[in-house]
Amino acid sequence: MTKSPATPRRGARLRGFAHFALLFGFVLSCHASAAKLPDDDRNVPDYVQQYNRGVQLMKKRNFKDALANFERMIREHDGARIGPAFGMVHYHAGLCLMQLREFAHASEQFRICYEKYPNAMKKGDSQKRLRQR
Repeated sequence: MTKSPATPRRGARLRGFAHFALLFGFVLSCHASAAKLPDDDRNVPDYVQQYNRGVQLMKKRNFKDALANFERMIREHDGARIGPAFGMVHYHAGLCLMQLREFAHASEQFRICYEKYPNAMKKGDSQKRLRQR
């Protein structure tokens, strides 16, 4: 008996779907634990205002401009100085990239978020840390 040529393709599709499902699950778990940064506090640093601007652009479904905003933040600010909350910038950049169907780049942003900025904060820690800067 010969194997059907459809069998290897179906297996590859299932593996591709499994990878996508894992990535999607990771994104959902990060989104559920996302900290909300202050919206209109005039005493917050410029990078917090820039972050909020990017989130507002996402809410308006303007993912291209939101991505440009988050990428500018990544270039201009030192994530190590800001701390674990800076992972949210990479996370939101990844969400924008997913909406723009750039899945490989989105995956890279999620990997950076996960590896460099582990979610080891308690609720409210990100806002306290950002206000201290």
